[in-house]
Amino acid sequence: MNKISLNSLSVCFLIFIFFSSGCSFVSKPANFYLLTPIADNNDKSFTKENWIIGVGPIALTEHLQRKQIISHAHINQLKIEEFERWAGELDNNISSVISENLGTLMNTKVILIYPWNETINLDYQVEINIRYFSVDENNNVKLIAVWSILDTKNNKLFYIKRSEIISPVMGHTINDQINAQNQALLELSKNIANQFVNEE
Repeated sequence: MNKISLNSLSVCFLIFIFFSSGCSFVSKPANFYLLTPIADNNDKSFTKENWIIGVGPIALTEHLQRKQIISHAHINQLKIEEFERWAGELDNNISSVISENLGTLMNTKVILIYPWNETINLDYQVEINIRYFSVDENNNVKLIAVWSILDTKNNKLFYIKRSEIISPVMGHTINDQINAQNQALLELSKNIANQFVNEE
């Protein structure tokens, strides 16, 4: 009987230690981030206030379709930041940033984000396929995207291009990475806006 009581006491003690230890480990809270538009245009020589431009859909390569922020530890190895996360869907965030950048760069008031109402008659639609958008092993943000401009009124392809943009990360924090990604999206927005300007 004493042996049974001793065993029971030992089990209870182990359970107590287990739960006490478990309570002492508090999971680390996640940080959440948003990309932001940073275009600043003082040149009013190109103004298309009456244009209606749609941005999207934005297609992301599979490894970018996640909540966690990623970087490349090596050329063939991803580093996933479990507690550093996007505040929303990355493709929607990119659509919003590029639309705001284009609106500023092109002085265009109406920039719609996909999906839009089918009854709206767009002048142009910008579609973007992003294949790489993270920090590489050299601490640079690399953005590789294939983008196209559709002349929706005439139902034809207006322009298509592959852009590869390098934006140095000025530091080693996640905020530094996000700032460099904002800059890369600005450069992509300029590439798109310049194509409209060149056709004028």
